[in-house]
Amino acid sequence: MQALAAVQPHPNIVGLYDTWFEPGGDAEQAYIKQELCGESLRDMFKRRVQFKEVEVLEILRQVRNLLSIYLLRVNLARV
Repeated sequence: MQALAAVQPHPNIVGLYDTWFEPGGDAEQAYIKQELCGESLRDMFKRRVQFKEVEVLEILRQVRNLLSIYLLRVNLARV
């Protein structure tokens, strides 16, 4: 939950609206309320969507940017 909150808001990350804990049996249950998306990258892969090379490069660029932002925010990397 903390990692997701650390990268909000980001245009390529599902929005995080709320988090909370509730009692449940022997341990607390964690709940995460997120933005509803129409289709994930995983769904597209399952449907065997054919990506053009430029689209794959853009996806990888966005993942790299997200990881860079996260690593900077949690002080695991420096500019």
